[in-house]
Amino acid sequence: MFDLFGKKEAARLNKKILQQGEEIVYLANKLNAREDKLKVVEATNAQLLAQLEEANAANEHTKAALKDALKPKTRRKKRASLTQTTGYRKTTPEDRENMKTLYYQGMGVGEISHQVGFTQSTVSEWLHKMEEDGSLDPQLREGGPIHPTTEQAGE
Repeated sequence: MFDLFGKKEAARLNKKILQQGEEIVYLANKLNAREDKLKVVEATNAQLLAQLEEANAANEHTKAALKDALKPKTRRKKRASLTQTTGYRKTTPEDRENMKTLYYQGMGVGEISHQVGFTQSTVSEWLHKMEEDGSLDPQLREGGPIHPTTEQAGE
């Protein structure tokens, strides 16, 4: 090498090679440091992701608990039996007074019908009459009985 360039040129090239070698070592160290930082960032991201998944699971559990807590605690009243709601039982003054009382307590027609054992239409009909007339007494109808009584048939 000395033969081609001379001593000064060889020294200058050696110095340049050493500088480039040092720069390569510097860049390699810098690259290693970045790789180490990247590994730290990846590990931190993995930890954060695990914490996020735990938080989401806890959030879902909390949502379910809140949903259950916000459900009304009232139990549905037992439905009246089919014969009670579809039978041909006439309403008594006590039944009508009970409907009125339950209505003023804030119950709806459906709840009242289950409570007193009459259909919703019967309860609704009596409540409408009460609101119109202010009375819970049945209205007398005009006309006589459809079938003549035994006394009338004998006349």
